[in-house]
Amino acid sequence: TTTKAPRLHIKTIATKPPLLVVLPDMSFQSIIDSCDSVIKAAGNLSDAKKNAIDFIAKYRSLTEKNVSLESDKIGLKRTILALSEEKASAEANVHAVAKEMKKLDSMNAGMIDQIAALKK
Repeated sequence: TTTKAPRLHIKTIATKPPLLVVLPDMSFQSIIDSCDSVIKAAGNLSDAKKNAIDFIAKYRSLTEKNVSLESDKIGLKRTILALSEEKASAEANVHAVAKEMKKLDSMNAGMIDQIAALKK
């Protein structure tokens, strides 16, 4: 079904300067229904605006958290790198200490043999 556009009536109100008023050729109930539709649409628009504002706030909050997490991630990567370097250094120290212990054990065994030979 097609709806007809309402016919309009133009009235002049005797004021200075004269005021022209455009009135639709509609029943009073139709005007009330139209107003209710406009009010409902305005409410929907208001709700949509509130939802958009809430979404923008949530987006900004998540963006800030993301920046913070990225910063934390960079810090953790630096910590991991430093710990890896410390681990490599500690492993080298352990290797050097083990080598020194072997040398000392060998020297100790040699001295034990010399002491035993001297005791004879």
